[in-house]
Amino acid sequence: MAERLLYGGRDVAFAPYGEYWRQARRICVVHLLSARRVLSFRRVREEEAATLVARVRAAGGAIDLVEHLTAYSNTVVSRAVFGDESARGLYGDVDRGRALRKLFDDFVELLGQEPMGELLPWLGWVDAVRGLDGKVQRTFEALDSILEKVIDDHRHRRREVGRQMDDDSGGGGGGGGHRDFVDVLLDVNETDKDDAGVHLGTIEIKAIILDMLAAGTDTTTTAMEWAMAELITHRDAMRKAQDEIRAVVGVTGRVTEDHMDRLPYLKAMLKETLRLHPPNPLLVPHVPLADVEILDCMVPAHTRVFINAWTIGRDPTTWGEHAEKFMPERFLNNNLDYKGQDFELIPFGAGRRGCPGIGFAVPTIEMALASLLYYFNWEARPVDRRSKSGTSSLDMSEVNGISVRLKYGLPLMAKSYFS
Repeated sequence: MAERLLYGGRDVAFAPYGEYWRQARRICVVHLLSARRVLSFRRVREEEAATLVARVRAAGGAIDLVEHLTAYSNTVVSRAVFGDESARGLYGDVDRGRALRKLFDDFVELLGQEPMGELLPWLGWVDAVRGLDGKVQRTFEALDSILEKVIDDHRHRRREVGRQMDDDSGGGGGGGGHRDFVDVLLDVNETDKDDAGVHLGTIEIKAIILDMLAAGTDTTTTAMEWAMAELITHRDAMRKAQDEIRAVVGVTGRVTEDHMDRLPYLKAMLKETLRLHPPNPLLVPHVPLADVEILDCMVPAHTRVFINAWTIGRDPTTWGEHAEKFMPERFLNNNLDYKGQDFELIPFGAGRRGCPGIGFAVPTIEMALASLLYYFNWEARPVDRRSKSGTSSLDMSEVNGISVRLKYGLPLMAKSYFS
């Protein structure tokens, strides 16, 4: 599926190890996801968090929070990737924005499917009969046309302004190096392809952009929805997080990223959420380049290997007898982190195949959660389904895929704290 949807493996997440992958990852780390570049999108995160709060307030209490979290993630990532102008064109209309989010959902869902023809080649015709091949082609063509138009628009705008772009006049429209990812990739295409040793053409740019959109939207939304779900079902943790945020921000304040470093309980709560609910429980597939022996088990070269981050995060040998329990306090008095140095907690992977977008994802998640917890009091609302009628406890059933989401969303009641 990655080959069919991501231009034959010209992206970063699924590209085979080799010179192209090394240079493509270097471009992402150095040019797209550096600390300076991530900081340049602070304004975007704060603005979209404020929009998220306004959207929840306008909904009038009873909402499915997942829809709003998805819109927030989509818009933050799209503004970073495409720039403010292009993102407004894509999401400015409510119906168009909803259709585009559905398209990205289909893309992520298809990535997690296994075609019958790959399992049993002689049954490959089943994929055509059940409509899978057609859906893959339609999704790919729709996304490709959007990306082609965005790249063409950027090239047209760059021709109009010449080659005089600098950090204060980039395509993102902001200062401080706030250029969008498409502009940065086009810069690399024009100035760095000889140094990189790879040709970063339009196909490669589109594949890397799709990586950013899929990873940045799906995993971010998944982490936020599980965090809110755990807080709803653990009221003491919810109260502690809200008390901390409201004490730091103040009664008449406004949540900004300046507050995040003074919210240790919020950070511990996010770590605990990622421990219990890594957005991609099996990470991305790994392939050893040579035969390797692990715990007396011989793994032949080129075997597809999956790392079960979900089980590692719940291992009682590491986490004790309460490994299955949601306890943010376990992270308050230690330096355990999720950045790939502590192998008992690897929701973003580790090593050279670890996710390069941690620095972008974490402040995006923290900003949204802090805003929602500061402005609103939350509780589960009664739902009616054939299997469960009128229960006010949150249903934590899961739906499987590359990411593991809540099956029934987040039907919640939001009550404004500052009335």
